Amino acid sequence: MANHVTNSIVIRYGAEVESVVSDIVDKIAKEGNVHCVYDQWEDTREWYEDHIGSKWVRLNDVPYCDESEANLYLESAWDEIDPFVRHLCHVIGDCEIVHSFMDEMPNFGGTRKYVNGELVAENYVGNLWQRIEEETVRRMKSENLSFSNDTDLDDWRWDWVWDFADDVTDIAE
Repeated sequence: MANHVTNSIVIRYGAEVESVVSDIVDKIAKEGNVHCVYDQWEDTREWYEDHIGSKWVRLNDVPYCDESEANLYLESAWDEIDPFVRHLCHVIGDCEIVHSFMDEMPNFGGTRKYVNGELVAENYVGNLWQRIEEETVRRMKSENLSFSNDTDLDDWRWDWVWDFADDVTDIAE
């Protein structure tokens, strides 16, 4: 079961919406939360789950914004935050948003790309750990490896698992 989910949101835009995006990023950085992007919000778990996609979300790093791109790094509980991303699409309008997310185990992950509010590409892997197990077997065979204990196997696997998970959940462009 997932606990923390990392969410990376990259927003690419033109000059016509630069001030809108800059205002959003500044507001999130100042307030330290994402509900400030909504006109009305409630400090309830139900509201967060319906409007954000998770029972809570917090900044995982300082937001970044320049004249054509903004980056938000957020951590959420249990689920990724697609409802929030769709809200950003609605508020900003003319932009491209790429939302990548990964469970901490990693049990699931994915990437979605929106252009002007429309979902144009998606790669969601719901049983990521099964893919990791399959890749573990493949790599052990191809590298002719065996391990005398689970600790050694886990140490070896954790050396490559995050790069593999990112590759498997990325959108080929």
